[in-house]
Amino acid sequence: MAPLNPARYEELQDAEDIINYMFAEPSLLHEALQASGCESPDGNKRLALVGDAVLKLALVAEGHDRDESRARINHVLSTKASNFYLAHRGFVLGLDRYVDKCQSQLGTPVSPKIMATTMEAIIGAVFLDSGNYVSALTNVLDALGLSWSG
Repeated sequence: MAPLNPARYEELQDAEDIINYMFAEPSLLHEALQASGCESPDGNKRLALVGDAVLKLALVAEGHDRDESRARINHVLSTKASNFYLAHRGFVLGLDRYVDKCQSQLGTPVSPKIMATTMEAIIGAVFLDSGNYVSALTNVLDALGLSWSG
């Protein structure tokens, strides 16, 4: 990956402020904000796979720790981890401003599907940057409005 230009580095710092996490490896956040087909064919989709799994794990584990019923855990999981909710939260937080789109997408708004994938990719990037610690996601999920209390 090419070195980040100063303007992009500032954008990444702004995104870090929104998600309440400072990356040791900013390139992970940069990758998380790449729509597919721009810098690579998959863009942020590999990170999104990680993020989807980790988000679900974090929500289920928190529900277990809260001694919630299986039905309640499933309800929170189906709500908070849904593409609709992920996209909604991403737009509310203004993260769409930081998504790198392909040349053919410039001038068009970020789609809900791209925003949901980006939210999952951000979660995956935090997980990997933290050394694969689900507990490192607590503040990020709170900031994103994806925790049980959010």
